[in-house]
Amino acid sequence: MHSSCTCGVRVFSSCMSGVSVISSCMCGVSMFSSCMCGFNMFSSCMCGVSVFSSCMSCSPHACVELACSPHACVELACSPHACVELACSPHACVELACSPHACVELACSPHACVELACSPHACVELACSPHACVELACSPHACVELACSPHACVELACSPHACVELACSPHACVELACSPHACVELACSPHACVELACSPHACVELACSPHACVELACSPHACVELACSPHACVELACSPHACVELACSPHACVELACSPHACVELACSPHACVELACSPHACVELACSPHACVELACSPHACVELACSPHACVELACSPHACVELACSPHACVELACSPHAWVELACSPHACVELACSPDACVELACSPHACV
Repeated sequence: MHSSCTCGVRVFSSCMSGVSVISSCMCGVSMFSSCMCGFNMFSSCMCGVSVFSSCMSCSPHACVELACSPHACVELACSPHACVELACSPHACVELACSPHACVELACSPHACVELACSPHACVELACSPHACVELACSPHACVELACSPHACVELACSPHACVELACSPHACVELACSPHACVELACSPHACVELACSPHACVELACSPHACVELACSPHACVELACSPHACVELACSPHACVELACSPHACVELACSPHACVELACSPHACVELACSPHACVELACSPHACVELACSPHACVELACSPHACVELACSPHACVELACSPHACVELACSPHAWVELACSPHACVELACSPDACVELACSPHACV
């Protein structure tokens, strides 16, 4: 690449895998004051097109030079803030050299790889081919290394505050090792599972596969254990202040057992109902099915009754200080009438939006899109 030729190709007064860049020949193609497959780029003509001081000249902010033919390559030279140089052909590679803030170098071909070298704040190196891998090396604050191929894996090594290591392939797994405040380890494959081990304040372990389950073990303040599969259930065990146990499957139910201040038990299935039993200050009982309704009986200060079905509506009658009435169906809307200090009206349907009109001190109106109704 500096003073000799390889494969008859010279790059910077030299040769780069059959690609000549500066003042030599690249597979019979000269780029800088030379000929590239009969195309001259700098002060010459490329297929009848002159680039520098000829037919094609770009502006400092979007300067692009292309020299390409079926068996040749493409080179782009942009402004200091987006400078890009490409050299590619079916059997050759692509190279990009950008500004200090976005410098990128690529070398790729069907049987070769891609390499990127960026600025200190976004440095990335890739090497990939159908049977090879991809490697990235970034700055200390975003360092990432990937190595992947169809039968191989992907590995990432990031900065101390976001360090991630992945190893995955179709029959293998994915492993992540992060910083002490976000440490995550994953191991997964089609027939295997996923395991995460996080920091003491967010520790999570997952083990899942198509026929297996998912288990999470978190910190004492958010501990959660899940075990689920298509025909199985989900169990959660949380901290004393948010303890929840779920057991559910397509034909089964869900049971939750919480702390004394938020105890909830649910039992539901597609053709069954949901029952909740809460603490004395938030006791709620629900009985619902696809063609039935939902009834809630709460404490004297939060009593709520609901009657709803797929084609019907929902009505709530609360205490004098929290009275709420709802009328809703799949194609209809929802109207709420609350206390003088929290009056809210909602109108929404599957293809519509949600409008809220609150008290003078908190009035809010929302209009959403068909796919983002609030």
